[in-house]
Amino acid sequence: MKFNRKYPFLYLLIALMGGILCNTYFTLPAWCMAGAWVAALSLFRFSRAGTDLCLLAAFFCIGNASPHPTPREYNPESVYLLQARCEEELAGNNYILTANGDRFYLSRFSIDTTYHTGDSLRFYTRILPFRYNGNPYEFSYAHYMKQQGVFYQLRPVTPPRRTGQSHTLLSYFNEQRAKLLRKTEQLTQDSTCVRLINALCLGYRNDMQKDLNELFIKTGTVHLLSVSGLHVGAIYWLLMLFFRRLHLSRWTTLLLVLPLLWGYACLTGMEPAVARAATILSFFAISQTLSRHYNPVNILAASALLTLLFQPSALYSVSFLMSYSAYAGIMLLYPYLFRLPGKLPKLPSKVYSCCCITLAAQIPTIPICAYYFHTLNANGIIANLVAVPLSTLLLYGATICLILPLAISQYLMPACEMLCKALLSCLQWLSPYMLNLQNLYPTPLTILLLYIILFVFGYYLLNRKTAYLYATVGGMLALLLTSIATNFYISSRKEIVVFHHYRQSSVILNYNGFYLPLKHSCKEEPDSIPYLLRNKLKALPPTAGVLGTSLYWYPPICYLPNDTLFIADKNTLTPYRKATILIVTNNLYPQHLFGSDTPLPYPRKIILDGSNHSYCAQAWEQFCKEHHIDFLNSAEQGAIYLPIK
Repeated sequence: MKFNRKYPFLYLLIALMGGILCNTYFTLPAWCMAGAWVAALSLFRFSRAGTDLCLLAAFFCIGNASPHPTPREYNPESVYLLQARCEEELAGNNYILTANGDRFYLSRFSIDTTYHTGDSLRFYTRILPFRYNGNPYEFSYAHYMKQQGVFYQLRPVTPPRRTGQSHTLLSYFNEQRAKLLRKTEQLTQDSTCVRLINALCLGYRNDMQKDLNELFIKTGTVHLLSVSGLHVGAIYWLLMLFFRRLHLSRWTTLLLVLPLLWGYACLTGMEPAVARAATILSFFAISQTLSRHYNPVNILAASALLTLLFQPSALYSVSFLMSYSAYAGIMLLYPYLFRLPGKLPKLPSKVYSCCCITLAAQIPTIPICAYYFHTLNANGIIANLVAVPLSTLLLYGATICLILPLAISQYLMPACEMLCKALLSCLQWLSPYMLNLQNLYPTPLTILLLYIILFVFGYYLLNRKTAYLYATVGGMLALLLTSIATNFYISSRKEIVVFHHYRQSSVILNYNGFYLPLKHSCKEEPDSIPYLLRNKLKALPPTAGVLGTSLYWYPPICYLPNDTLFIADKNTLTPYRKATILIVTNNLYPQHLFGSDTPLPYPRKIILDGSNHSYCAQAWEQFCKEHHIDFLNSAEQGAIYLPIK
């Protein structure tokens, strides 16, 4: 096996990604990595195939040994004097602060006080860990912040006091962005146009109107409002075109384009997606300068390999997956799509090329959108075919207006306003005809198979080799078998799930493809719970009686094959009866349920859901410690599963 001929970085990337994914399940000892490197060096002169395999094993070991971030321990009850620096401004008057190498989340402390990137703050605060208490298949803000390297949130005891301003490269660019934001307001009186230009060109979305944001979401074009690979790629193409028109040498063009490209990335806040796009394009620019016969797929793989070597956790980032899948789609699908109609006249060819790039970038991101967002715009590609060219023209026009002096820009700004109105008019016209596919919950294996099929079929379109076609058919067969196995698994599950909802209760029985709410006080109907949608559960009649083999429901008691479950509710207090599992809801304290005349034995497990406040939880935790009872609290760990055996 000789993998390092045409796509060496691609194979190394696959090995590294495999190691990172396997790190969740097992970790290889250090001698495995050392042995792989020693074997690769030893076989270098004697066996090319052996060297290749050892290199694959070495990069797998590197990924497998990637450390998980371990945050510093803080006592939630203690008060700390924190001297921090404002690293990032978030929407809603929220901030990311850094102190002692850790990142903290400061939320809505004072609506009247605004901090800026680079501000030094000093205050007394409690440091609380984020609670990973989400429900299955629902968005978890704590998990999102963990991906950003933020594990703690701050609860200030004293108001944060600004003690100074640190001057760094990012703070300098943040000041320049603030000046450009003010310049945009001076150039036009159209507030919608101002917000759209700020989001499109400068990555500033903090004052985005809700109805405007919903319009872009409904039409599947919300990615245009966040500076990403599309915007950075458009700026890169504009810079390359400009300097080539000046007939500069390749090296001179490279030395001018790269600083400007990274300067734009810093100006927009150096978001991860922007930094990755700048990295990818930097690799391409350097490769084009060094050699005219470079391999785009290999260069893309090299940039991803470098990113994951320094930041293995990026593999679990949605923006990382979206960025690289979009660029991979452009490289694999665009050549075929562009050649499909044959030779076209110059102007139609340019328009068709833009449409092909948009389509090629959209197709590979569909599985990721389905997996993470559980929804797809079935005809959103059509909206993007119109919105992407218009937004690109608006990006170019607004960029020119922001660069030129105000006296000149004010005469060019009407053209940008026309582009804004044209873009919004097109989206508003298309909005009623958008077909949104909801409640999509593909498994990770399904997503992997979809990408393998897409990748192999793309190579078949380019090379027309029968082996790739057979591999595509095999992948589709594997996808079909996976779908059958998944449906069989979810239709045979038997469990009770205690969901975590703030100040509300939801206890659901899942039995062989059907569900029954044992207790549900949430405002939304049970059939809208993502867990039920993911498992395709059908409702059972809400009546007491026999539910299945050795399964009976007589509210508030559920008799299971090997357990008896009692749901205690303060609002409808029922005398406690002997049970092995007790679910406590609505702030019911131990003394309310267990008096001096309570018959023993106590339940072996007590569960609290989100309808109980912290004082009630503390009382039950103390009670369980005294009587040696297993204690579970959904506020600490999220949804709780009780398998029915």
